[in-house]
Amino acid sequence: MTEHTAFVPQSQYDKAELVACGMGELFGSGNAQLP
Repeated sequence: MTEHTAFVPQSQYDKAELVACGMGELFGSGNAQLP
């Protein structure tokens, strides 16, 4: 079984989370991403 973690919006993000988002890791594979 594949475990999916839902994205939970936050009011602020730390640097590591912003870098992960920029690398396409925040939303998971197959989800919408900005170029």
